[in-house]
Amino acid sequence: MNFFSFFLQEGILRNKDLSITAFSDTQIVKGLLPDFKMIKQDPFLLGATAAEIIANQISDKSATSQGEKFIVPAHFG
Repeated sequence: MNFFSFFLQEGILRNKDLSITAFSDTQIVKGLLPDFKMIKQDPFLLGATAAEIIANQISDKSATSQGEKFIVPAHFG
């Protein structure tokens, strides 16, 4: 979102020869550019997953999740 206003102002987002891939957790982009497709993930689920990992590490100091993968679902649309 930091660069969005600049890209919009400069007309970069309307360039048909350019593709931008981004994650969007807000409806702002969809509202301003309804034809654009974004990768969406639930930010609350991301935070809850991180909190669960931290809580597990605190409660069991011998356990480690280093290198363990956690998948938070995402969709393109």
